[in-house]
Amino acid sequence: MARALFTAGSLLAMSLLSFIGLATADAKDKTVAVVLPPWWNQATSLAAAGESGPVIGVGGLPFIVVIPNEITRPKIRGEWLRLHLSIIPGCFGERAST
Repeated sequence: MARALFTAGSLLAMSLLSFIGLATADAKDKTVAVVLPPWWNQATSLAAAGESGPVIGVGGLPFIVVIPNEITRPKIRGEWLRLHLSIIPGCFGERAST
């Protein structure tokens, strides 16, 4: 029950964020945050993102990764949405993948 509520709440929150992201998205941004399924751990998220290209860092939550904004990069396995970092400042600390 708790997992279903968490998932529903996450979908609602991400839907709202996606509208904000679409309204303020800029193709000139060099990096974007990719939101993956919220039940994924950091290792799974990094592995999925790494399958399609380089990963720059991770977000404040284990299911968010930061990648270069490349038009030619294919969609990441499990990707829910992409947000431009300019609209969500403070969500990304100085954590980075190696």
